[in-house]
Amino acid sequence: MDSPEKLRPLRESPPLREKTQMRLEWVGVPSGTFIMGDLLAGSANAATLSSPYWILNEPVTQFLWTSMAKGNPSEFKSHSLLPVESISYYDALDFCQILNRACQPVEGWHITLPTEAQWEYACRAGTSTHYYWGNEWIPDRANADNRSDSTTRVDTYPLNPLGLYDTHGNIWEWCLDHFESGHAIRGGAWNSAPQQCCSTFRMGKSPDFKTNNIGFRPVITRVTA
Repeated sequence: MDSPEKLRPLRESPPLREKTQMRLEWVGVPSGTFIMGDLLAGSANAATLSSPYWILNEPVTQFLWTSMAKGNPSEFKSHSLLPVESISYYDALDFCQILNRACQPVEGWHITLPTEAQWEYACRAGTSTHYYWGNEWIPDRANADNRSDSTTRVDTYPLNPLGLYDTHGNIWEWCLDHFESGHAIRGGAWNSAPQQCCSTFRMGKSPDFKTNNIGFRPVITRVTA
């Protein structure tokens, strides 16, 4: 099993034929096995990611969204580097298709939403604690608990060890997996309690549900049968 110090970004470029002019930074995540879920709650299991993948280093911003799609559904619009929000699961998948057309992944790869395993592996970045910095909540590491009463710029708080912004707080992120009566959202948001922002916490929302604290972060991953 990978130890925390071994989980480092891949040096390889993402498998894309075209480089868009948009502000896109993909972080390569190596394959590996990790403990997924909450050990204390008895819901932890070993999860193996057999293929590397690339994940956007930040939630999709309003700048990226409005540069490639029509309109801006967000409630909070004070800066273009705020995450786009009020996004349904279907909206997020539709935007991934826009990215596929713009970036043209090589054969066998596509841009889509992450699985929960991909999301949690990248969020943990090799750590086994509630948050990438440890088990205790530190308010100045993430936008949560109504600290800002709204979303903040995606580059406001520190990167996690893998090089990702906002893996805890600021905006919930849609995942592909079904959970409860809908699809899983992960990471917590600007108005979430700290325990909802830990790497293992999950909720399920209807795929057409949208509100001002849900956005998304795409991945480039292998096409599965």
